[in-house]
Amino acid sequence: VQGGSTNRWSGPITVEGTNASIGPPGIGPFTISGVISGSGDLTLLGGFDDAVVLSATNTHTGIMRLASGPLLVNGTGTGSELHIATNQTFFATVLTGTGTVSSVRSGGTISPGLTTTNVGMLRVAGNLTLSNSAVLDIQVNALGAGTGHDQLRVTGDVHIENAALQLVKPASFLPNLGDTFVILQNDGPNPVTGTFANLPQGGFVTNISVFQITYTGGDGNDIALVVTAQKGMISQWTGNGSTTNWTDGANWLSTLPPDPGDTLIFSNGIPNRIAHNNFPAGTTFSRLVLLGFEFDQAFFLGGNAIRLAHGIVGYFTGSYVISVPFSMSAPQT
Repeated sequence: VQGGSTNRWSGPITVEGTNASIGPPGIGPFTISGVISGSGDLTLLGGFDDAVVLSATNTHTGIMRLASGPLLVNGTGTGSELHIATNQTFFATVLTGTGTVSSVRSGGTISPGLTTTNVGMLRVAGNLTLSNSAVLDIQVNALGAGTGHDQLRVTGDVHIENAALQLVKPASFLPNLGDTFVILQNDGPNPVTGTFANLPQGGFVTNISVFQITYTGGDGNDIALVVTAQKGMISQWTGNGSTTNWTDGANWLSTLPPDPGDTLIFSNGIPNRIAHNNFPAGTTFSRLVLLGFEFDQAFFLGGNAIRLAHGIVGYFTGSYVISVPFSMSAPQT
């Protein structure tokens, strides 16, 4: 079945065999409102920017494959399993929508919502596997799953194989410290296996605000982002330098030392947990943010005295040993 001048198919489609395909669209999206049934495998071919749109309650039981272009699912059912191919140079494979898909194995992009720039909730009625070529694209505009920010809701097991997490947030939205965004609600009984690329438990995502990721959020097995800093310049300690000094740029995520007035972030989830302030005594920073999910790993902060404009914020388990003398330049609330 291919798109034509009307780009709409309202009749039923029965899939038999292994070589059936739908698409590519003509000009504009190709909407299929008829029920797709049968047990054969089905390949979907989207266009450069033009999606195949599935809006019916489908009963198809074969494997459905998105080979190219976008797929928008506002209905229910994508076979026994939906396979999303790796993104191509000119035809990115992108799953969007606010409907319900079957189990998903993705090497492409998943972006809940009607488009990649709209927020929404996309449901996966089964297992979800994101390969190392996959991208989960999450838009965060406000609090509220499906209305303020994107969310995937999965009923089966969740496997993340070093996939990329892409966070999109408008500069005009500045969430509050401690705001939590559950970007993947895992309704199954098992924990999430694996992590996103460069985002271990307690890792950070920065997009003007700084978010810390947890794979044990929500009711214990959801993926959530917690706001740990919100505006101003932010410096995150990695401890990768050859010294433990704050002025050693190699110890910071940016590879540059912080400037006075910056927010300084320390996490007990890294191997090198000793940080020595060798800035001149009395240097003013915005705040200290102390993070971590490790119960048995202490972090040691020492060195010269500092002043803090906005105090200390802590989101952690375990302990911090602070031998840096500090004073507040304003009351902390």
